[in-house]
Amino acid sequence: KIVTEGLLSLGYDAAICKSKWEKSPSFPAGGAAILLSNGRSDRQSSKYQLIHTVHTNTASSDTSCSCIFQEEDSQGIMGVTVTRSLLVEARQAITAHLTTLGKLVLPTSDKILFGLNYLIRKLHLAKFEALHAGF
Repeated sequence: KIVTEGLLSLGYDAAICKSKWEKSPSFPAGGAAILLSNGRSDRQSSKYQLIHTVHTNTASSDTSCSCIFQEEDSQGIMGVTVTRSLLVEARQAITAHLTTLGKLVLPTSDKILFGLNYLIRKLHLAKFEALHAGF
């Protein structure tokens, strides 16, 4: 429904091709909204402060560009086609994004622990599992 409303607001008829939808259904899994403001009057009432922003672009990947695209269906109605590779591409984009963001926001001690864990595992000095965030 959110995607449909967004497409309708852009002037597209967001008809769903049933043959494609039934093979690979996807449903929204939740979401979040945030209001950003740079007004001086909002400074006192703000709960968070935005410090780092990162832009991750995966447009150079052919599969990334072809996993969701706009096309006409068999009835000539303009719609959006979502392929199964969307989840794979989304995972890769999120991984790249969090890797870049992690370098900016993680404390130095966590970066050192991660680096040591990575080296020990790659050099096969000991049997360690990959270090994961503790949240």
